[in-house]
Amino acid sequence: MRNIFLTGATGFLGRYLLREILSDEDIIATVLVRSKRGLNASQRFESVLKYLYGGKYKTMSSRVRVIEGEVDSPMLGLDSKTKQTLAKEIDEIYHSAAIAEFRIPLDIIRKSNVEGTKNLLEFALECKKTGRLRRANHISTSYVAGICAGTFRESDLDIGQGFNNTYEQSKFEAELLANEYRKKGLEINIFRPSILIGESSTGKTNNFKMFYQPLHFFNYEIFDAIPANRDAKENLISVDVVTKQIWLIANMKDSVNKTFHIVNPSPITAGHFIDIASDFFGFHKPEFVPVENFDMRKLSNVQRLLIEPFIPYFNYNISFDRSNTDKWLNKISYECPIVDDETLIRLFKFCAESGYIKPKRHYVTAG
Repeated sequence: MRNIFLTGATGFLGRYLLREILSDEDIIATVLVRSKRGLNASQRFESVLKYLYGGKYKTMSSRVRVIEGEVDSPMLGLDSKTKQTLAKEIDEIYHSAAIAEFRIPLDIIRKSNVEGTKNLLEFALECKKTGRLRRANHISTSYVAGICAGTFRESDLDIGQGFNNTYEQSKFEAELLANEYRKKGLEINIFRPSILIGESSTGKTNNFKMFYQPLHFFNYEIFDAIPANRDAKENLISVDVVTKQIWLIANMKDSVNKTFHIVNPSPITAGHFIDIASDFFGFHKPEFVPVENFDMRKLSNVQRLLIEPFIPYFNYNISFDRSNTDKWLNKISYECPIVDDETLIRLFKFCAESGYIKPKRHYVTAG
């Protein structure tokens, strides 16, 4: 049995990556989970299996081993005996644990996203010494591109760019670490997803962050105008599409020490996204005003607090090249699904049915 070690399994992307891992009946998944809010690691992880498999979750649990620990701690918080045992058993590592928030101070987010990555890579080196570890797979973000202009290639990383927030910077620094550990002998693939949205076929999500949040306050109609470009590129991609591509590429024999943009090949515009959302939920569309002409002084403190983290993404015009990703996926004739209007409607319908956003009128959907 192949043994795969996964961090971040309780997170949004991590749980769908776990589903891909468990789709192979010859694999055992070893998941690192920390206790939280009075729940131990096993209790927290059980909710993940229920989310993925419903009533069949107990059947799937037989191929999962839950290890209590956390990436923030040296050697992942594992005792010596557990660390030594795992180092002899792990064939491959997927590191998806991270804080994906925009407002976290840099010193705090670094502890998880940068130091956590270093702790994971040190553990990977221990596994490598046994001769069994095949490779590590690091989940980053395409937004390590920061505020660069034009096209950001998969081979690009440190091109002198600044960053829109501490999350982008911390993930950039984590990639720098991954490159250092490649030089230490680890084989590491880096995957850079863009903005994650709910499942492609159902819109299902447990993570109402990023683009869901501005939709929420737009639905309250508290903005008459926003500092945004209607033609800005919104690179949204369904979480299950992301994890499928990661899994397919990671299992190709020669895809070693490479970086892959897991992004939507046909991004939508900010204007089109808001148009579809407005039609569905029935809210009044805010006016799009070029950011250079927008007077932030006209916003209340609350309005500014709400909109500021998203301003860069409502004015984003960087293109993500995915030549390397397409090169490998073309080998198996895989074509990346795009996010079209029907996909967006499914997302919005799930938002409505889950109670996250209450439509102002009755909606009718197809699919």
